[in-house]
Amino acid sequence: MVVLGLDTTTKQVVFLNYLGLWCALRLVIYASQREDEKEYSPAALLVVTTMLKLGISVVWCWWDTQRSVHSVWQQVILSKQLAVRYIAPAASYVIYDNLMFFCLSQLDPVTYVILMQFRLPITGFVWQIVFGRRMEIVQWLGLVLVMSACILQRSTARSSSPGRSVNIALGIVGVVIQIACGVFSSVYNESMLKKGDISLHLQNIYMYTHSVICNFLWLYFTGQSSSLSLTAAWQIISSPKQLPVIILLACIGISTSLFLKHLDSVKKSIASAIELFGDAALSWYFFGIPIRAGTSFALLLCASGIILYSKEKSDPQLPISKQYLENV
Repeated sequence: MVVLGLDTTTKQVVFLNYLGLWCALRLVIYASQREDEKEYSPAALLVVTTMLKLGISVVWCWWDTQRSVHSVWQQVILSKQLAVRYIAPAASYVIYDNLMFFCLSQLDPVTYVILMQFRLPITGFVWQIVFGRRMEIVQWLGLVLVMSACILQRSTARSSSPGRSVNIALGIVGVVIQIACGVFSSVYNESMLKKGDISLHLQNIYMYTHSVICNFLWLYFTGQSSSLSLTAAWQIISSPKQLPVIILLACIGISTSLFLKHLDSVKKSIASAIELFGDAALSWYFFGIPIRAGTSFALLLCASGIILYSKEKSDPQLPISKQYLENV
């Protein structure tokens, strides 16, 4: 049995890279928003980050087409409709990213990751409808065990680090909205990345172009437009506190598209569940958030769920829902 279907080196590297980047990001954001630190605009930071991701994708796409601007332009002409379809997931990702900063300012990293695990069954349900693939009962049981591990871990974790003021109710509301946006954008984006022969990097260009526009709109409607002057942008880039967040978010953006291309949305949610235990250990080490005795049992429960989910049926997978993809 191959755990989570990671049967190639490429899949293993993509999975572990995604896992490590998200653990590092949450800890860096949590540290950067502690009360003794100067406040900054997460939305402005995300605009700078998205522009960096867009630049990386343009260079990568240009390189993949053997450094031919004409070839890139030809692909753009042939995929104009695809470009328009990326507006919806781009907007959802923008809301998701901005809410991540908000939720981590209200909840500690462990609590945040635990609450986010409720997207597991929702992702599984939406994913099998969109892709026309039915998960076996044993796989659903695996997802339930992973969720149970999260609930157990939540019952043994403190809601915040000592001396830190939080609003758990607001954090939970933010997480609910994040889950809705995250499931939609992840499954939608996966369906787009696995449709046709359009370059992954060109699709990233479409995604990040719309994301830059949506981030500017977010800044405008939230009254933060003045926070993205050239001076403010330079302060974000030159800040030793914010530069790691920019680099990690840019890497995660590229890593997410690779994950959805080579794996799927359900495994991405499972990866987020595994992050819980990495976050627990790192949060204890860096912030003094204690690890309770139940964490070990929760880890065992989570591992059991992953093993059960990995027992995929031997029958060939059904093709992606043609009717859905034709209407996307």
